[in-house]
Amino acid sequence: VQVGPRGALVFEPPEVSASMGDVIRFNFVSGNHTATQSSLEQPCVANGGFDTGFIGVGDGMPRHVDYIVDTDQAWFHCRQADHCARGMVFAVNAGAQLGEVAASA
Repeated sequence: VQVGPRGALVFEPPEVSASMGDVIRFNFVSGNHTATQSSLEQPCVANGGFDTGFIGVGDGMPRHVDYIVDTDQAWFHCRQADHCARGMVFAVNAGAQLGEVAASA
């Protein structure tokens, strides 16, 4: 999953399908972002789960952090300033609920 590609405030792709034990690699490619676990109900509020902390990188110097899927669904956001409010959210196994998260971010 690309975090902040081309300087955009997005996770790309915004959703993946995964099974328990799968590894999702967050590739931080530009800017200063986080991949912080949240919930469907509060997509811009950390829930105390997985959090990469702030990772700042320059273009061409990507860094990565791995997340091991341990639940059916998982929701993430970037907690940098207003990034989440501007739609910087990501989901594992969101199905039809992905639009719901983006709308309430």
